[in-house]
Amino acid sequence: MQGQQIGDYIVATNYADYAIGGLIDRLKTSGVWDQTLFVAYGDHFGLQPEDIKADKLSSELGVTYHDQVTRFNIPLFIHMPGQSKGEVINQVGGQLDILPTIANLLGISLKEQGVVHFGQDLLNIQKNAFGMRYYLPTGSFFNDHILFVPGKGFDDGTAVSLQTLQPVTDFKAYKSDYDYVMNLMKLSDQYVNMLPKR
Repeated sequence: MQGQQIGDYIVATNYADYAIGGLIDRLKTSGVWDQTLFVAYGDHFGLQPEDIKADKLSSELGVTYHDQVTRFNIPLFIHMPGQSKGEVINQVGGQLDILPTIANLLGISLKEQGVVHFGQDLLNIQKNAFGMRYYLPTGSFFNDHILFVPGKGFDDGTAVSLQTLQPVTDFKAYKSDYDYVMNLMKLSDQYVNMLPKR
């Protein structure tokens, strides 16, 4: 794997683990770890789908790798002061959900602050749906069950199960999530267009 993208990825991941561990050790040594809300997340996928295929990644890494779903399965780590043991919360979320989640942990009311945001507090919701349109067509979304990618609209779209990574052919029950995400994207565009030009 050395000299290949996957080898470079493993080396970079190893270095990231080392660097984050070093930062945490320094925070502990300096005595501020117990007063620090530590948040880290992966910005986006590290392996380019056009450079290495899903079946090769599956065989090389020894895990099932889906070229759409797996590359967006990105960790969010949060350590709170006083936290003594870790917990894995399998709540689907996107970058827009980080702000309201962290604000809540800090005791900040975004509503009282007049902050416009489009995300959810990931620690206090039962279900989530959020759009993805940079790497996928507008109208694409993740919810707690599927990744949906539209065709010309909802009815001719495709869906993949987040749990099994298999196609989902009956996705009619998720039309309300599609409508919700399309409305949020419209509101987001309107908000951005209202901002002063820079």
